[in-house]
Amino acid sequence: MGKIDTITASEKDTFRMIKPLNQNESDFVEKYGLMTQEDGQSRILGRIWGLLMLREGPLDADEIAELLQISRGSVSTNMKTLLSLNVLERVAKPGERRDFYALKPNTYVSLIEGQIRKLETQLAFVSEAKKSLKGEHVEASLGELEGFYTLMHRGYSEGVKRYNAKKG
Repeated sequence: MGKIDTITASEKDTFRMIKPLNQNESDFVEKYGLMTQEDGQSRILGRIWGLLMLREGPLDADEIAELLQISRGSVSTNMKTLLSLNVLERVAKPGERRDFYALKPNTYVSLIEGQIRKLETQLAFVSEAKKSLKGEHVEASLGELEGFYTLMHRGYSEGVKRYNAKKG
């Protein structure tokens, strides 16, 4: 009979079981990555986002890297972007020192609310610039930009209100 050893916490990582993606999930993740790339973001960012949509519960960076067959560094870089987009949250698990990640509740409302905050910052910047920059062309350009930001802010804000009302 062989000796039974106690498994250390670091050795447990070696034995964790991650359910691999099935073909449909893999296709979804890849297509979501391509769509995200078309929108100007990283393809890997889209693949991570797509994966998190499909998985119940948070994943750590190593699990994401393993499931998507990408480097841990790529995961880290793209997680920072997803956090800045306001769609992701860090989740703590009792007894774990690693960071885990999950999509925020109301992910898409959070995304748009982040865009609303950016528009507010941009509107404040344009308003300040209009005070110090003069000239017919500059005033027309800044006025057009301010009008665009105002329209987008109003549209996003109204869209979030309507979505939340519909959702209940």
